[in-house]
Amino acid sequence: MSERAAVPPPLPAQALPPLELRPSAGRVFGGVWWLTFKQFATVNQLLFTLGIMAVVFLVGFTATFRDTEHNFHGWLENFYFLLLAPLLVFVSSGGAMRDQMKPAAADYIFTRPVRRWLYVIFRYIAQVAMLSLVYLPILATALAVGVIRDIPEIIAYAPRLLGTQELLILAVSGFGFFFGALTSRYIVIGLAYGFIIEMGLGSIPTQIARLSMSRHVRTLVEPFTENLTASGTFAAVTTLIVFAVVTLALAALIIQRHEFAGGRGKDV
Repeated sequence: MSERAAVPPPLPAQALPPLELRPSAGRVFGGVWWLTFKQFATVNQLLFTLGIMAVVFLVGFTATFRDTEHNFHGWLENFYFLLLAPLLVFVSSGGAMRDQMKPAAADYIFTRPVRRWLYVIFRYIAQVAMLSLVYLPILATALAVGVIRDIPEIIAYAPRLLGTQELLILAVSGFGFFFGALTSRYIVIGLAYGFIIEMGLGSIPTQIARLSMSRHVRTLVEPFTENLTASGTFAAVTTLIVFAVVTLALAALIIQRHEFAGGRGKDV
């Protein structure tokens, strides 16, 4: 009887590392951009933009009946750049952040194989880009009031005003994302910040006033009537960018560490 061939013993099982599938950053940004675009490309958003344009034109046209040039400068700076635009941008950005934390959205978005902090950054970039498009015709409406009222050099100064608006959107959107990630009562916190920091400390002629965004926005807008050094412009631009980066980083950190528990409410 022939011997049976020797069977080698089985090799010990080796634990395989878990397979982690993550989409590329380009695909993630493309998806975030498309979702953000769809939220802005609505009839309600169009009607809202047209309504704001009408308000800007009517208020600006009415405010410049007398002492036209002086009143136009004050209206453009105080009403548009320091009140209307930052308030609306803050509410929109804070609401965008809170929408991502609602039960249905959070259960879908933050269970995907995408790093939370990366998603927040991409959502911020898409939000800023869409707000920039939305507020372009609104600023054009404000400039149209200046053209109608024959404000000197209004067209030549338009690029600086556009750049100031872009910096304003960057900084205020960062604060909106930060306060939105921090609490569902972001509007209350934002108003408190506006009264205490922007209207309070920002009006004090000391170094602590540098904590106020409105001070730096005013610095960029005021050369319309006054001369400003290049160093002053550089400081204002740099500070607004720092505000945007710091607040966005804080928002991303909060979302990265936040615990989402199933479908229950996520108001914090």
